[in-house]
Parts: sequence; structure tokens; C-alpha cells
Amino acid sequence: MPKRPLDQDDVVQEKHQGEQQEGYMKNACSKERASVDEDMASMALATELFGDSPSEPQWSSVHYLAKMRLAPSLTLQSFLAHIQEQHPETTKPELATIWRRCKDFFVADNLKHATLKELMDMPSMIAAFDAASYVEASRSSGDSNLTNSDGGLGFVALAEMRYQFDQNFTAYQGLPWRLPSGSTMDDVAARLARQDGFESGLQSFVLEDPSKVIALFPAQEDKDELHRVLVERPQEDLATLTEHEQAFVDSFGKSPQEVKLMLGQGWANLPGGAELDVDFKMLVHHCFQQLYLTYRHFSFSLPKELKEAYYTDKVWGFMNVALDDVATLDHEPGEINSKTSGLRKNKDRTRPGRQVQGRKADGLVSTKGASHELCIVEAARKDQGPNGTKALDDTLKLIKGMKDMMDHIRASASENIRDQLVTYGIRISATTMTMYTMRQRPGRWYQMISHPPISLPTTWNEITGKRVSNVVSKLLGFKKDIMAMSVMVDQWTNEAVEDNGDRWVRTLTTPTSSPLLAPVSLPLQDIHTSPDESVTNNGNGGRIVSWLMDSAKEN
Repeated sequence: MPKRPLDQDDVVQEKHQGEQQEGYMKNACSKERASVDEDMASMALATELFGDSPSEPQWSSVHYLAKMRLAPSLTLQSFLAHIQEQHPETTKPELATIWRRCKDFFVADNLKHATLKELMDMPSMIAAFDAASYVEASRSSGDSNLTNSDGGLGFVALAEMRYQFDQNFTAYQGLPWRLPSGSTMDDVAARLARQDGFESGLQSFVLEDPSKVIALFPAQEDKDELHRVLVERPQEDLATLTEHEQAFVDSFGKSPQEVKLMLGQGWANLPGGAELDVDFKMLVHHCFQQLYLTYRHFSFSLPKELKEAYYTDKVWGFMNVALDDVATLDHEPGEINSKTSGLRKNKDRTRPGRQVQGRKADGLVSTKGASHELCIVEAARKDQGPNGTKALDDTLKLIKGMKDMMDHIRASASENIRDQLVTYGIRISATTMTMYTMRQRPGRWYQMISHPPISLPTTWNEITGKRVSNVVSKLLGFKKDIMAMSVMVDQWTNEAVEDNGDRWVRTLTTPTSSPLLAPVSLPLQDIHTSPDESVTNNGNGGRIVSWLMDSAKEN
């Protein structure tokens, strides 16, 4: 059949189809070009920001910035939420580090900006980062948080801390601590815990300073009852050395030259009589021998400041002997991961939530039989007083470590031991040592008890020799208490027991150190700071949004 001659409509249609195809080609080329530009921008950013081997979360941040390279519009929340959506296992310290690195790169006067100016709108990108929020590093190197500039918890971490506190508070199945006037510790102290901008013992239901707790209650009858329970503490004295043991230790309270002569006799030839246990005489001899060698190294006058390891290994090195016992105790010096802390952090671990290690301690003392952790040691190289930053951080570590030990032992016991169990802590600040005990109080509450600090003298001579012997006697008395508790703990836990739920409140897992995917990770996706940013409802995130917003109003 012969072809029909083309009329004007056919010509117009063919022309239109040609133009349309040409448009498709141009659009495809444009998209391909945009994709190539985006990939080039990603590669260049990755190299400049994170080096040759970026992690997967770092790659996500690079792709996110490359997509908006020509018209940047970003906030801290949207940036972090994007990465966490792609990689929910990313911890908040990692997120904060990625953000800080990106922001520091763009807002600084960086010569490397020149390598990117052909690939993105650098002035707009710099302006966007300059206007965005900054995330400060945490004041605690062990548990980095999203914090504000004064070291307090930032909005996200603060909201998480309060949320977790409320969850732990509600999960407890016991009765409240009711005082004579009808007030409860739960209402008053828990309200204070929710208002705190820093993590303290209160968020883990541990009372520290009795005077501050008593001041919270106006009724005199409540004050009297709290003073009896928290201050007088009837029948809760620490063990002490016997009269003969104390006299033997005191006999070393002399000048280092006289102590050297005593040590030269050997422990078996030292006076003491049949009243003294042979092992005790040997232990005291070894403690003073270690102290003598340490002081002699510095001509019997310690320098004003030494490294932390030197204080723990040398100055307080005699603790390695003093806190060990063949029959009842195992003392592990050095940086040790706490087993009970790890069990608490991973209690509700979900996949793909990563397993988290227990908190590191500078020493642990465990029972010989069942290897239950019973005493934790924290050390610092400077003595800045009880309210110094390092002292406060170490005290919080002790609080949580001692409570973890107590909860774990109670969960493993075949009987109710809440009123009998004691756990222990030691904080070293240069030449000063403070010893702590923890006991259960009514209801949800625990008390951390601080005992009078003891100090080794900077210079050892005939005048300060008694201070040296006093430190040894106090530490050996403390060990005596730990040994007696160790025997009882091994008796209480010699049968396998199934944990039957939350019979006591959990220790707070510091925001950002939890392996859980939810609800800890959700606030980053749900928090919004401006009306034009949407709130995502991801799983139970919507349930948490209103609570987070209420927390923001309170704060």
C-alpha cells in the first residue's frame, strides 16, 4: 500500500515528538551529570572530612551533604536523624563527633575549601553550618553525651535521662518509703531527680548527702526519722581491728629509719605474741615494706604531683597485698571492665543493638567462691577536694558500680538479703583515700555512705609516722568488713536462682552508653525545633514526642 502523503498535522506531530525525545535526552544527561557531580562531591568531602576510610555513618553524612550541596538547608536534628535512620546502631558520641567535624570544617577558614568550590555552593554551605547548633563534648570522657556549653546535659540527653528514670521508677513493684508525717521519699526525692540538669546518684535512686535529703522535708518528725536512718545508722558500724591487731600496726608508726630496722627482722621475728594470727603479721609486714620502698625512692618526700598510674601502682601499691585474701577475696588492680555494669547495660539489649562493655574501674575486689564483685576502686592523680570535677565523676562511677553489684548479688541470692547486704567502694585522689559503703533503704532507695578520708603524708618522718600506720590500720579494718561480707555472699548465692522481675529499681544507664535501639535512639528522630520541621512517628516514637516536648518546657 502506498504511503499517505504527510499533511501539516503530521509534520507538527513529528516535530513535537522529536523535541520531546530531545528533552528526554537532555533530562537524562542532566540527571546523569547531577549524579556524577554528587558522587564527586561525596568523594571529595569524604576525603577532606574523614580521610581514606570513612565509616558507614560517616559516608551517610557525606551523601546527605552532597545532595544539598547547591541549596543547603540543615539543622542539627535533621542531620543526626538522617544518619541514625540509615544506621540505627550508631551511638550518640559517634553522631556528635561526626557533626562537630563537619561543622568545624565548614565554619573554619580552611584552605581545603578551595578543592570543593567547583562541586558545591561553598558560601551557602558555610552559612548553613554557621547558623546551625553546635554540640559540645561531654565533661566525662567515659560517657560522652550531647551536652550544652556549661557541661550539663543537652536537651536530647536530658530528655532521655528523664524518660529512663520514669521507666525505672514505674517498673519497681514495691511500696514507697513513707515517713511519719505521711510524706514519701518517692514524691520528694524523685521530683528533685527529674529537675536535675546533670546525672547524679538520685537518677539511680541512691541518696548521697543526708543533710541535703533531710532539708527537703519540712516536718520535724520526718527530719528525726531520716536522721536516725541516714545519719545515726544503728548497728551499721564498720569492722575494726582487734586490740592486739591495732597495737601491732601502731608499733610501725615511727620514722622510716626505725621501720627499716623492724622490717629487717622479718615478719616471723616481730613482737606480737600468740594473740596475733601469723597471716596478719605477714600482711602488715608486707604493707609497710611496700610503703617504705615507695617513700625511699623519693628520699621519703613525695613529689607534689605524679601520674595516676604511679599513685595506684606505687604509692597505694600496698593495696594489692592489703585487699587480697587467699581464702575469701580476689583483688584485680589496673583498669578492669566491671562484669555487673556490663550485665546491667545489656539487660534489654536488642538486635542489631551492639553489645556494650561494662564500665572500667581502677580495681575490683570479688568474692572467692562465686566471683561476685563486691568492691570497686576509682583513682585520680590530683586531690581537688570532694567537689572537684574528677572527684564528682569518680563518685558517680562508684555509686553506679556499687549499686550494680548490690542488685546483681540480690538477684543471685536464694533468700531476701536486702537489709544485710553491703557493697564497698574506694576513691583515691593523689595521697587521699575515701572509703564508701552502700546499703538498701526502705522502698526504692539506697544510701551511699562516705567514711572519713585518710591521707598518706607527703613527707614520712618521726612525726608523720603515725599517719602512715593509721592509713594501714583503717584499710585493713575496711578489708575485714569486706572479707566477712564475702563469706556471707558466697553462702547466699550458692544455689541457682531465677530472676523473677524488677524487685528493685534499676541503675540509670547514662544516655548515649545504652545499646538499646528504642526508646533511646528515637528522640533524635522525633525532636523538632522549628514549626516547619515535621515530627516523625516511627514505631513508639510518637508516644515519646509529647513527653519530650513536656521535658523541654520544664527545662
